[in-house]
Amino acid sequence: LRAEAHRSRGAARAQVRWAIHSLSIEMVAALSVCFFAVVKSCVQPFSWKHLQKGALVLAVVSSLTDLANAAGVAITCGLLTCFSVPAPSLSKTTRGNPLTCTSHVDLVVSAHPACIQKVGELSGRGITLAALLQFLETLLEGSLMPSFDPQLSTTNDVVRQVIIPLSRSSDPAGGGKALASIWSKDVRTAPQRMVTHSWNNTFLHLLAAVFADALEITGGYASLAAELMTRVGVSSVREWLDTAGVLHTTYWICAF
Repeated sequence: LRAEAHRSRGAARAQVRWAIHSLSIEMVAALSVCFFAVVKSCVQPFSWKHLQKGALVLAVVSSLTDLANAAGVAITCGLLTCFSVPAPSLSKTTRGNPLTCTSHVDLVVSAHPACIQKVGELSGRGITLAALLQFLETLLEGSLMPSFDPQLSTTNDVVRQVIIPLSRSSDPAGGGKALASIWSKDVRTAPQRMVTHSWNNTFLHLLAAVFADALEITGGYASLAAELMTRVGVSSVREWLDTAGVLHTTYWICAF
């Protein structure tokens, strides 16, 4: 924890220090319980040998042991030490401005035009479900990625072999833009929902989870994933989304 406190900044460092403080108190409580238990064990033989004087010492040590046990349990359970986790604080220059750029968690700087422009650009990369279905159909055709296997190909595979090449600029100097921006012809498309996912997950499962969310299907997306493995099934899913009125719902997915 001390190494983490040295590496981290801002709110993260404050929370690590809070954890160190809480853990230190709990360790002291546990050591106190152990200490008095050892003392009691050492005093007991003495008390048996010197009954009158030893009995008083044993009674005192026993009382201290009981108090240490009670305090230790109360501390480790949080009854006596209800420390609240420190929350990140905002400087006066950033309150009320959600688009402020930061170089570290604790180094909040004034809103920079370039930062605001980039955040606005990123927040406008919404993708419609119709576009995702069309993209999946192209993958199933095999022209863009002959090795595409709906049961095995991961999101990372599709990004490296399809999305990046499609979004690469024809300029010899290199570069490119997000595939979502290319699909929208640079027209800002505000996403209605945001998706977080694993790049090692099956790409088909990512899409199935998105479509299941749009259709408000509970209990998993296995049935949708089975449908999406064929072009006929993709057409069926498109009809379901259209009937539900969510075919043009926009999602933000970092892979695009």
